[in-house]
Amino acid sequence: MITTPDNKFLFVGDKSGNLKQIRLKSQKVVHHYNGIHRDKILCMKTTRDRKYLITGGAENRIRTILIGSSEVNNDFLHVCKNSPTAMKISADGEKLFLRDEYGNLKLMSLIDATIIEDFGKVNDHEISGIVITADERFF
Repeated sequence: MITTPDNKFLFVGDKSGNLKQIRLKSQKVVHHYNGIHRDKILCMKTTRDRKYLITGGAENRIRTILIGSSEVNNDFLHVCKNSPTAMKISADGEKLFLRDEYGNLKLMSLIDATIIEDFGKVNDHEISGIVITADERFF
């Protein structure tokens, strides 16, 4: 689950690939996103402009969803050969850092889904998240 940058909404995914958007102030569900993934949702991020939700599912799929509608803008199937478990959007909103269940890290273009760089396994044990500095270095 994640909140939007302005802390107005909470997004909660389930093991069946569905999402709920909840308004935090009223604690009411304002939108259901059904069938976003075929399997459980493992990671999510909202874009800085709060227009899109990017999700990663256990079926190795990355999806970009227009918030407030169930419209899938992009469906990046099998960008990861393993299930994505963490993601971070670059400051310019055009790139996505993806970490998979085995600690492999990739940098992907959100514009055309190309892999900009495949860093491979970044360490011997699973990393728990991705932090990007202002100059887009990561650790």
